[in-house]
Amino acid sequence: MKHVLLVEDDPDVRALLTEILDEAGFGVTDVRTFADARHLVDGEGIDLVVTDVVLPDGRGTELARYAERRGLRTLVLTGNVDRMQEMALRDREYLAKPFRSRDLLERVHACLGGSGDDADGGRAATPR
Repeated sequence: MKHVLLVEDDPDVRALLTEILDEAGFGVTDVRTFADARHLVDGEGIDLVVTDVVLPDGRGTELARYAERRGLRTLVLTGNVDRMQEMALRDREYLAKPFRSRDLLERVHACLGGSGDDADGGRAATPR
């Protein structure tokens, strides 16, 4: 099973995204802050970091750079068009808010190098 670290400060959004990823067959650890995420990135067992751009104690783009330097794949979530363009220029994977659950799952699978058919080699992802 692939494991996703989800970093989102809005509790309602974090709960919804966690549910979507969990129902698709991913292991999910969700945190609210840059500091908590950085601590987990330094550990083992994370396959992908999905982070919002704006966090209460840092920037998701900085967290993405930090994770990438440790060999992890990243997906940045943003509602700011200017930030999307800046990230695109740096070849960073991003997803514009608002998005559908299907779009999130497609991007997560793409970041993990999968076909989008399953998260754990057997369980099918079911978009909402």
